[in-house]
Amino acid sequence: YRDRLDLALQVFPELKTRLKQKGGTLSGGERQFLAIASALIKKAELLILDEPTAMLSPRFANDTFQKILELKETFGLTVLIVEQNVKKALEISDNAYMLMNGRIVFEGKSEELLGHEKFENFDKYIEARDSYKGDKKEFDKNFEGMTKFVEDYKKQNPGATDEEAGKAFSEALGN
Repeated sequence: YRDRLDLALQVFPELKTRLKQKGGTLSGGERQFLAIASALIKKAELLILDEPTAMLSPRFANDTFQKILELKETFGLTVLIVEQNVKKALEISDNAYMLMNGRIVFEGKSEELLGHEKFENFDKYIEARDSYKGDKKEFDKNFEGMTKFVEDYKKQNPGATDEEAGKAFSEALGN
């Protein structure tokens, strides 16, 4: 046990001064580090992280991603991440699944998704959804309809850009 604890403290030196402190009194970032360090101590082969950077300062969020990457590369740990910070998660992952309204809309290599137009559209969608003041479910439904319209338009009009399809959608709505 001691050797695994020493190893975890090498990976997370921030926790060395907190060994006698209760977990509930740690900052959000320190608690994430503690959770991941616990998995390392227990010799986990699979680490499942649900929103590991939620409510963390940008510094701790970045540190958390770096630690996850380090664990993956150094210890061969398999990591499954569910994360709102999609771009950063894709930068440290090998494979990705993008879900929208509970359905897989993309699966493949992370670098493929980073350069894929669906990711760019998804990024714009998240930004627009976050700034939308009304009912988020209604926004999702409308966005899904627009996405389908744009895909159909581009199939019917090969070579059409997203902007042209978006303009056609606006015209179809009478805007």
